[in-house]
Amino acid sequence: MNTRDSLMLALLFSVAVPGALASTPWEAWIERPEPSSAKLVQKIEYTGSGSRADIGQATTRDLRTLAERIGRGDAGSVAIAVRLARTTPAGANLEDILAILGVTAGDDATRFLTALQLEGGGKSCPGVSFLGERFVDDEPARVAELERRKRAIMKVSSKWLLPIRKLCLDELQHTGGTASPVGQTDIHPIG
Repeated sequence: MNTRDSLMLALLFSVAVPGALASTPWEAWIERPEPSSAKLVQKIEYTGSGSRADIGQATTRDLRTLAERIGRGDAGSVAIAVRLARTTPAGANLEDILAILGVTAGDDATRFLTALQLEGGGKSCPGVSFLGERFVDDEPARVAELERRKRAIMKVSSKWLLPIRKLCLDELQHTGGTASPVGQTDIHPIG
């Protein structure tokens, strides 16, 4: 190999490798949502030092992507959401994650309970009673949504999911139809 080829190879390697090595598991999964990369995601974090506004916009965009993948039935995405509920500090991002999990509880209860059992050790039900902003001034809608989640979870009959099913149903029963609009009993990370 001559000097010119060595320089080109070194330049190519220095440009290509740092970007690949610098991405976080969250960024890598957003870029390529594969089961192997999903298992690595433990928290939302970004490389670089963008402004708070830039990071906030990226997080909002990426949480929408997470919700879309969950809506398409991706079990790895539900597992990520459960892990993120454990590691995300209280605030808007955690509320978004809990809202995503709450919708999942009603839309795909088996996948929701499976992720709780596998990722959370079956010890809590993050998001199951979290309603979010869209239910703030609508008590009938809150009651209907909580009932929808209860009905969906009650349909799950897999024996190994029965303990986590009971835990989630107990939480929903405790929440009832008069839950705080943002489910304040459910905004703390699980752990």
